[in-house]
Amino acid sequence: MKWKSLFLFPILLIIYEFAINMSNDMYIPALVQIQSDLNTTDRFVGFTITAWLLGSSSIDLLLGPLSDKHGRRPVIFFGGFIFILATFFCAQATTIWSLLIARYFQGMAVSSLMVAGYASIHELYEERRAIHILSYMGCAAIVAPMIGPLIGGYVLIYLGWRAIFYILLSLALLALIGLVIVMPESNQNLSQERLHVSNLVSLYSRILRNWRYLASAFPAGLLYAGIIMWITISPFLLIQELNVAPQHFGLWQIFVFSAYIVGAQTMKLCTKFILPDGLASIGLIAAIVGSISLLFLFKFATIFSLIGPMMLFAFGCGFSSAPLTRLTLTSTEERMGAMSALFYLKMAAIGALLSFLVSILYHGTPLPFALILVSASLLAGAMHLLRPVKN
Repeated sequence: MKWKSLFLFPILLIIYEFAINMSNDMYIPALVQIQSDLNTTDRFVGFTITAWLLGSSSIDLLLGPLSDKHGRRPVIFFGGFIFILATFFCAQATTIWSLLIARYFQGMAVSSLMVAGYASIHELYEERRAIHILSYMGCAAIVAPMIGPLIGGYVLIYLGWRAIFYILLSLALLALIGLVIVMPESNQNLSQERLHVSNLVSLYSRILRNWRYLASAFPAGLLYAGIIMWITISPFLLIQELNVAPQHFGLWQIFVFSAYIVGAQTMKLCTKFILPDGLASIGLIAAIVGSISLLFLFKFATIFSLIGPMMLFAFGCGFSSAPLTRLTLTSTEERMGAMSALFYLKMAAIGALLSFLVSILYHGTPLPFALILVSASLLAGAMHLLRPVKN
């Protein structure tokens, strides 16, 4: 395999991931305007995030075995085509229902990257290098909610919310063209197993019976859900309750998501002398302390009483994300595509469930969000603590 492909592939994959994650972040400042233009409620506008997450969890279990059988490249590129079409229809939406449907298909397309793209990283690179690439990808994913709202706020002011989706479409298209040229096929041992329902049920039941897999997969999903809940609820907490201007909303988000990046980069420095299991433990402790701090400080109803604890939580998420992912996808001998599919299905499903829950319970106070965040963090820590050591 040419070194140029190994070097350029993760870069282009990061750009593509950045584009698709921006589709869930760049339009956040426009939620209030979308609510007005489409004549709907803040609750239904919040469901556009939930629809994206539900879409991303709807076909993972099929995409994993498909990428095991036919390769990672076809799955990535088919998903990219769907993403571009769905993003176009988001820009053209005239009702909340058409936007929800388009957002659902956007999410479906995203799952192709999460399943096939991440599986390729684990197959092409050794453990330390894979963790480093995953940390870069995690940072790229978190840059989207960090600068996406900031960019989206200014695009909203000068071009309107529909232009946000056209910009995302263009960026994704450029990244996909590059991937078509340089992406190597990492799956050199294509599965010969037929895609019968009984075979798929047997495959996924074996993975789900593996406690080592579950005890790292669920903590990763619970921390991810914490970030998704913040993305869902923060526009209403900051813009509506604390009167932050839409164009300044993204500036405050920079603090939270910069903490994630600092956590991920700090973790990279520790890979030389701490194993993935220990790295995950450190990140989980930071996330737990951050969530508990939010529960005690939110009552002061200031920007700093929200942003400060969320920065610590985000630092813990960034520190533990790549190690937890690596621990999950190396915990069994099953096929990488299937393990990756189940992992990201769980991520999206937990994120969608808690995003939906916080949208339903929100009534102008951060209390429900804080309680759910503490519960998710403590459960994640407990599951990782009970994870058996590999023999």
